[in-house]
Amino acid sequence: MFEDPEETHDIAAIAEVALRFEKMILKKEQPFFAEDVFLDLIDFYLNQDKLDDGLKAVKYGLKIYTSSLELLLNKSHILTEQFLIDEAIEVLDQAALYHPSDNKITYQSAMISIITGKAQEAIEKLQQIADDFDDQESLHSQLGLLYGNLDQNEAALKHLKKACELKTQNVLIYLEINVIYAELDLCELGIVYFKSLIDADPYNYLAWFALGNLHREMYNTEEAIYALDYAVTIQDDFDMGWFQIGTLHMNTENYTAAKDAFLKANSIHQDTEYLTHIAAACENLEDYVDALKYYKKAIELDELWDEGWFGIGSVLFEQEKYLEAIHFVNKAIKINAFKADYYCLLGDAEAELGNLISADAAFQKAVELDPIVADFWLNWSYLYFDNKEYTQATDIIEDAIMEIPEDADLYYRAFVYYFYAGKTKKAYDYLQEAFILDFDGHEQLYEHFSNLDTLKALQRMIDQYRK
Repeated sequence: MFEDPEETHDIAAIAEVALRFEKMILKKEQPFFAEDVFLDLIDFYLNQDKLDDGLKAVKYGLKIYTSSLELLLNKSHILTEQFLIDEAIEVLDQAALYHPSDNKITYQSAMISIITGKAQEAIEKLQQIADDFDDQESLHSQLGLLYGNLDQNEAALKHLKKACELKTQNVLIYLEINVIYAELDLCELGIVYFKSLIDADPYNYLAWFALGNLHREMYNTEEAIYALDYAVTIQDDFDMGWFQIGTLHMNTENYTAAKDAFLKANSIHQDTEYLTHIAAACENLEDYVDALKYYKKAIELDELWDEGWFGIGSVLFEQEKYLEAIHFVNKAIKINAFKADYYCLLGDAEAELGNLISADAAFQKAVELDPIVADFWLNWSYLYFDNKEYTQATDIIEDAIMEIPEDADLYYRAFVYYFYAGKTKKAYDYLQEAFILDFDGHEQLYEHFSNLDTLKALQRMIDQYRK
């Protein structure tokens, strides 16, 4: 038997208790701690996602404190997390025998309903205890998320905002409010709401974060970065805030700033997505050594992280190592066969090696998966144009225009292909359409023609249309 440590939530002290607990289990001794120490021990394990160890601590605690409500609730919670639903319900039934009127049991029962996909049942249970439940912030948070999942936006906003009034630190609540305002096309109202929260509490970093996200939704990049900068200034270890700043800098092609923000996010919490974004920033900076390093680190964290394998393939392609690129892109496809980008890069690499049949199959798969990305069609059609198979090239570009009739680049490319095919009237028809859709896009035409007479004729048409 050991004396209880001082009543403290100090991690080092609880880690010491955990070490003692584990040694006693190995020796097949009965650990004996105060109930609150068992509860701290359980929290310690759950925070590390060690559900099995947490369950052991619960079971040994219940041998001493048989009717402890908190221990029983923890046991039910862990069993639910392990998807042992029937056992979790049995534990709640046992708890109800000892504590027949405690609404914490109803709350945990609602959590089980959520896990099992019974959203309406969960709402009804939570509403039963809405007036008396001690943890109002958690209750309104759960109700808000549930109503949001059911697309009952008015009810969702009511409860989500109530959770914010109760100073929730759950970032998901703020993100859900973001989503609802964006889906309702009411971002302006959302901005007003989050500004009101900031006026009431200027140090509410989650409100600054949400404000930044709504500005981003409205393509107000400067305002978004300004708000997110405030969020991470207030809460320097807020990795999600740093990550969002990084993505905004990526969108504006400020890759150095993006890389710095992603590095900061990853220093707070190492994550495959953060590592992948660091690598992507490096790739855009043409720092291929670091790009490969961070893509490999992402894979080390998760061997099934397809974006990491694809990233390596992309870097190798940029380095003109096409055979190696194909190998790694195929590894990505083996993990996730439904990303069109993967097949497009595979097609590009096969084309560079002269493997026309393989390239054609890859491009065809890319447009099947995502037919509204013009670059997939353009790359596919160029495969045949580059080999002077103009009929095939024009057929592909015609199909592309059917799928994406508003994309000017496709019409400019159709002009090029039909011109080379000798069908000048049809070519000029497409050129006229391209001018209407995006006149400035005509600059791309010059790279496809070297004959001086052709260039002069093309320039005359451009000048005539400009007038």
